[in-house]
Amino acid sequence: MIYKIIFSKNAAKYYARLSADRKNQVDVILTRLQADPSQFRTSNHFTLNPYPLSFKIDFQNHHYILTASPDDT
Repeated sequence: MIYKIIFSKNAAKYYARLSADRKNQVDVILTRLQADPSQFRTSNHFTLNPYPLSFKIDFQNHHYILTASPDDT
């Protein structure tokens, strides 16, 4: 299952694409939109919760609580 989220922090929008593996683990890649991805990329590993997926993440020294929805694209 693949999920996606878009969230904002200080007027900067970020896009996250989540892909679950067979062990129901996911790596989250957060990339700042319209910017060099190499400057705004981090990865966090966690276990999927029942849908809707809600999780905490640390990104650039900020804490977020995010809810992901299935990626239909």
